[in-house]
Amino acid sequence: MRPWRNYRDPRTKSAWGGGIILVIGVVLLLDRLGIVAAEEIFKFWPMVVVAAGLAWLSIATSLVGRVIGGLTVTGGLLLQADNLGYLRLRGEVFWPLVLIGVGILMLAKALQEHTRPAGEAPAADKFRDWEGRVREFVGKLSSDADATAVFSHVERRITAQDFESCKVESVFGGVELDLREAGIKGDEAHVEANAVFGGIEIRVPESWQVIPRGAGVFGGFTDETRPPDISPGAPPKRLVVKGAAVFGGVIITNGSRRWRRYR
Repeated sequence: MRPWRNYRDPRTKSAWGGGIILVIGVVLLLDRLGIVAAEEIFKFWPMVVVAAGLAWLSIATSLVGRVIGGLTVTGGLLLQADNLGYLRLRGEVFWPLVLIGVGILMLAKALQEHTRPAGEAPAADKFRDWEGRVREFVGKLSSDADATAVFSHVERRITAQDFESCKVESVFGGVELDLREAGIKGDEAHVEANAVFGGIEIRVPESWQVIPRGAGVFGGFTDETRPPDISPGAPPKRLVVKGAAVFGGVIITNGSRRWRRYR
């Protein structure tokens, strides 16, 4: 798993960090003045996780997305019950719950692939041996290839010249989607990028115009691409990127940010 700092935008991080510090400072001040009890208020911090899960559910359009939102809400409620003394989430109980959540995600992903229309399913003869599976996994992907990283790091490079759409999801992990060698079918293509406690980096050609339509919930959804040169009578190809970053980051660039240092 790559460090999350590779995917977070420093401006968004500073804004959210300042807001969180401000709220904590106000609560502590009210506690010192005897108006409220800070200890009682901070017991409800897991509700922030619940809110993030509800925000994810509100934008989820796939089975995996809805499962991620539901698991986030469930995890927040369990933490809240533990803080209030209704449950005891010790180590021997916590890690089995994590494994159960990962298993549910994997089953949801498998079910989503199983219910995909027949026209979108991979041909059976492409997976007759393990070598074919590996080549399909790490090789050049088709224009509608999706990527999901759960507690892991996934890299995808799409070179298809008829690219139309794809979907990438990151949960406690990272995804690198490289579109710099791809071509757009028609005038516009779409990418849905959703990150929960993780990061997604999307690299696009300098000739494309990026239209970001994502949102950040305690995270950053940032377009760092350079505006393309627009020639008269030849409008650039457009890439619409939608989705959300919940306690994570989605960054669109013209190149890798891996070795970039923030000032």
